[in-house]
Amino acid sequence: MNMNVNIVIPDQVEALLRRKAAAYGQDLSEYLQKVVFEEAEVDLPTPPSGESTEDFMSRLQAMVQRHAVRCGHVDDSRESIYAGCGE
Repeated sequence: MNMNVNIVIPDQVEALLRRKAAAYGQDLSEYLQKVVFEEAEVDLPTPPSGESTEDFMSRLQAMVQRHAVRCGHVDDSRESIYAGCGE
């Protein structure tokens, strides 16, 4: 069973969503479907014919963008790794 939903979106938000969709090479409907599936934390059904490289890269990029970049300092020096090992 499929569900159709009608929502009212302000023009400026629609324009933003259309730009994001275009960045993924998708139309607005495809992009919104992807966003809804991501929010529901389920995978989009895979097309029976397989997935193109472009589609895979779009999906991969979307997964990367969902995760925040952490810019903290990591001390991976030899001294920090072996500290307390009874040298």
